[in-house]
Amino acid sequence: MKNQPRINLPTSSFEKFSTLLSFLAILAAFIYLFIVWNRIPDTIPVHFNVSGEPDRYGGKWSVVALPVISLSIWVTFTILEKYPHVYNYTIHVNENNAEVQYKNAVLMLSSLKLVIALTFAYLTWASIQIGLGYQQSLGLWPMVITLGGTLGVAFFFLIRSLLLK
Repeated sequence: MKNQPRINLPTSSFEKFSTLLSFLAILAAFIYLFIVWNRIPDTIPVHFNVSGEPDRYGGKWSVVALPVISLSIWVTFTILEKYPHVYNYTIHVNENNAEVQYKNAVLMLSSLKLVIALTFAYLTWASIQIGLGYQQSLGLWPMVITLGGTLGVAFFFLIRSLLLK
């Protein structure tokens, strides 16, 4: 068991904002699904290649998995934000650096939660748009932004953690 100090951190304004915005993105995906459900074709894209073109199709219910997975990640990250003392850190966490390291880690989770929720909401919308024939693919830029956003957040906060030690 880790011997990292336990500290009660107040929730920052950004964490509150990102939690609300990410939840609203997930809610919007569910509402959009509900509104267009009867128009969604029986076969819909469920996976895309690096260029953003559909390369696997599934049944209509497959698209429901996106907001469900996003909601699962949202709940998990929201719970984990309350327990930064159980995370793995690249540096030794002690009484002197615990607060700054925990704040950084919680901010990273909060940021990733937002990026993931927005990405999955977009993918839900785009999969339906492609299934309905309104567009042909995701395109390259959404894929670059998704990967760049997710990896960028992770690397930014990793480097920040090392600088804050």
